[in-house]
Amino acid sequence: MSDHIRVLWLVKGLYPGGAERLLVSMARVADRSRFDYEVAYLLPSQDGLVPALAALDVPAHCLAGANEYDLGWAVRLRRLLVAGSYDILHGHSPYTSGVARLVVQTLPHSRRPALVSTEHGLWSKYVLPTRVLNALTYGLDRHHFVVSDAVRREVWGVYRDRAELLVQGIVTDDIPPLTPTTMIRTELGLGADEVLLATVANMRPEKDYPRLLRAMRMLLDDGHPVRLAAAGGGPLFQQIVELRDELDLGGKVHLLGHREDVFQLLRECDIFVLSSRFEAYPVALMEAMACGCAIVATAVGGVPDVVKPGIDGILVDGKRPRDLADSIASLVPDPERRSRLSRAARERAAAFDIVRPTSRVQEVYAGLVRAGSAR
Repeated sequence: MSDHIRVLWLVKGLYPGGAERLLVSMARVADRSRFDYEVAYLLPSQDGLVPALAALDVPAHCLAGANEYDLGWAVRLRRLLVAGSYDILHGHSPYTSGVARLVVQTLPHSRRPALVSTEHGLWSKYVLPTRVLNALTYGLDRHHFVVSDAVRREVWGVYRDRAELLVQGIVTDDIPPLTPTTMIRTELGLGADEVLLATVANMRPEKDYPRLLRAMRMLLDDGHPVRLAAAGGGPLFQQIVELRDELDLGGKVHLLGHREDVFQLLRECDIFVLSSRFEAYPVALMEAMACGCAIVATAVGGVPDVVKPGIDGILVDGKRPRDLADSIASLVPDPERRSRLSRAARERAAAFDIVRPTSRVQEVYAGLVRAGSAR
């Protein structure tokens, strides 16, 4: 029988968002000589990363809830835990973690995996039932990780000091070299004098695409030669298409949907823009900095932990489209400043390698098993 430590990651869905893509990155660099990994997820409609995990020999189990509040998934999770004899159950979303903690309590003590959780989001942004469930069950975990200081500040009460800050990362080996390319610019038909803005974000309310599109309208009305390329799908895609058309941005804003060549886009853009209302520690921002993008981002959540204003990017404090537009406009006619920010961003990104946080997580797993907590 294998003496590998068996780990089950639990998420709500495997749509290619930031937290979900982190699991793929961790699987790529994990120590497979000591650990076996599997993933369980709730929603069959959100299975976009299943092939990537399968290619890494990480089985994905769909618990097939009709929706996230169909608690039949909890019964199926219990069956999976019994059949899989996992040593560790690591939750990566607050709702699924809260329910899973209760499910584990129904198992015989000898069959209970050690519970670990990572908070990828801000507690204040969870819906109230999820926030309460997470808080009431949080103490059942053997170890808590948080991805930024902003996240830790929102953890309730006594648990705040017990939560370990562990900044996540990216597979830095994936970042393309700095050789000039023009494939995306050619695809979009950009002129030589046009400045290409890019964003990589799923179209959800927290990403605040309306603010970004309205800022684009202002930039164009002010005479700036800019285009925007946005990579990402999501539930608001059609609404954003309609807003783009309403603002008469059809020839200037390219909504690309999900793209496999995101790094190519980031390498070719002049300015990366993040217009979010709130963030924990955005993966796309780390990727953009590693690609050497000049950054303009809203100063929310964990973003100030990533971007040092005036050194490797610009932080936008205001909430109005005009605030965002003015920050972008300060870089559009200044290629020398963009180049300076780009170099600093790439240097900063050396700290974002996923290997170190993955090693730390595995160290925690091994420590829990050695302590006998998993059985």
